[in-house]
Amino acid sequence: MLSLARKLTSTQRAPASSGTLQTIISPNGQADVTAVGQGSASISVNGVGEVTQSHSTLQSISIGGGAPGSLVAAPNAFAFAAVAQTTTFTSSETGYSGPWSATSSNPAAVTVSPSSGSGPFTVTAVAAGSATIGSTDGQTNTIALPAGVTVTSGAIQ
Repeated sequence: MLSLARKLTSTQRAPASSGTLQTIISPNGQADVTAVGQGSASISVNGVGEVTQSHSTLQSISIGGGAPGSLVAAPNAFAFAAVAQTTTFTSSETGYSGPWSATSSNPAAVTVSPSSGSGPFTVTAVAAGSATIGSTDGQTNTIALPAGVTVTSGAIQ
């Protein structure tokens, strides 16, 4: 979402938080546009005689958290045959280079560490069971990774 701010003697119509079309009347032809939240907006410039011009570089402005790029984790699933086994994974996303967070839906069966960083992340089998490892980028886009621990007990004869 974008908010329009007055510049010099400009006037603004409609409250910025109303979610409705914002209009600035500016005798000097200048106005500031400020990002106030996640979303997208288009900007048009209306001139004298109701002539409207939409500058191509100002159209379809997207502010943060837009559609995620391609989220990838390698490996993308975990199967353990014994308690205390470990493996590592890394996450990546097209167009994103920031930190990731990692969580386990069932830390009694599978843990993940560290809880944030750039990776690699270590997944550890704690007990028989299953969990989903969530790997989340800084824009709250998440990839879910299944993890299972199957422990077989008994003696071989």
